[in-house]
Amino acid sequence: MKKIAILIIISLIGLWAVSCGDSNEKTTGPDYSMSYTVGAVSFEMLKAPSGNFTMGVSADNRRKVTKGIAQPVALDGFVISAEPVSQALWTEVMGKNPSQIKDPQAPVDMVSWVDIQKFLSKLEKRTGKSFSLPTEAQWEYAHHLNGDKGFTSVAEWCLDNYDEVPEDATKDDYFVPMSLMVNPAGPEKGSAKVVRTTLERMPVESHTRRVKVGFRLAQPTEDVLNEELAYLILSVVSEIPKGKVASYGQIARLIGRERNARLVGKVLSNASFYGDFPCHRVVNHNGRLAPGFDEQAELLRQEGVVLKDNGHVDLKKYQWKEGI
Repeated sequence: MKKIAILIIISLIGLWAVSCGDSNEKTTGPDYSMSYTVGAVSFEMLKAPSGNFTMGVSADNRRKVTKGIAQPVALDGFVISAEPVSQALWTEVMGKNPSQIKDPQAPVDMVSWVDIQKFLSKLEKRTGKSFSLPTEAQWEYAHHLNGDKGFTSVAEWCLDNYDEVPEDATKDDYFVPMSLMVNPAGPEKGSAKVVRTTLERMPVESHTRRVKVGFRLAQPTEDVLNEELAYLILSVVSEIPKGKVASYGQIARLIGRERNARLVGKVLSNASFYGDFPCHRVVNHNGRLAPGFDEQAELLRQEGVVLKDNGHVDLKKYQWKEGI
């Protein structure tokens, strides 16, 4: 059997040529939701799938985030609360409500970043589950997934230390993509933390309590996307010969992650960040071409693949048989 080459590459190659469709494709919505109950208070968590987006601009890519710079970001999957933590949940866990205007269903405010760490510790004891603040990248990605729903009532604390925009940055820099960052979490040191709204990032000292500054919860998942895995997937793609195709599930099986066909698709949608790979040779399990990848059909035709009347690839004829 032909051995699948595994590429071990340390640095990212910041290429922007289209190889597998538009790398700035619209982010899809949450995978699923779950509920937790603490005492008499319930709250909903949403699973955000691993993926990539442009951080530092609005979800429609038309407006800049104040004190931010456009930055391509790839994230592991994670879970995040659908709404900011309510006054009711805070009171249930901490025993009293610090908010200036009392409303059990409204987001809690007048809590510092330090106060929140104490809340998270007590919440873990009550639920047996570990929670954290979302990183700024997770917070912004969740907003891109969900739109303004649940993201406009208060400003929100993030986990990260605050990092300043470079002094020489100009307004044009907000729309000049930089190198891809994977799971960014801010600088290691700093007393100021990030507080976010949909179009502004602010530095706030960690002991500060403010009106209309709340927070939401985050958790990790097993949906992990990292550089090594991305290059492993792409090394398999590079083995697909001209005139043949493979399915997302087939590639997932070859890397030992049979149930992660969707993760393969997410890597391929962002493959141009990593280099030039023949992603046009990858289709779904029915032979359907990738949505939004307009060049795919022509690239396959140039390699001798004849599409069926419905525009799909005949997998019985053209599917890659590994080892042949």
